[in-house]
Amino acid sequence: DPCWLVRMECLKIVWKMIETGHRYLIMSLVDRGSIEAICSVVVCSDEDMTMMALNALESILKLGIAEISDYATRVFECEGTAKLELLQEHKSENVYRKAKNLITKYFSESAENDGNDIFERFQNLDL
Repeated sequence: DPCWLVRMECLKIVWKMIETGHRYLIMSLVDRGSIEAICSVVVCSDEDMTMMALNALESILKLGIAEISDYATRVFECEGTAKLELLQEHKSENVYRKAKNLITKYFSESAENDGNDIFERFQNLDL
């Protein structure tokens, strides 16, 4: 499917940009719909592409916490968490572990509490 090939090439480009770690570049990619695009391809038959998508999501979510941005909600809204849950049944142990870690770290009840603690600490800063 030519459309699928284009999506995979786009994922590779987005991942390379995210991999740089430049927060303003990542935030710009998020503003332009990268979360939704990554979540649309995270469940695919190619294990390497799935891992690339999971790594990209992890980097975005990590930045979201640092920037006090609610990127996790955007993942949830585009059904990304449902896809992560599906990946917990993946035949690859690496994919399974990565998906499970993302859910535990960014989408569990304790993750929500951690996010609130960070926000509360930020509000209480004497600037």
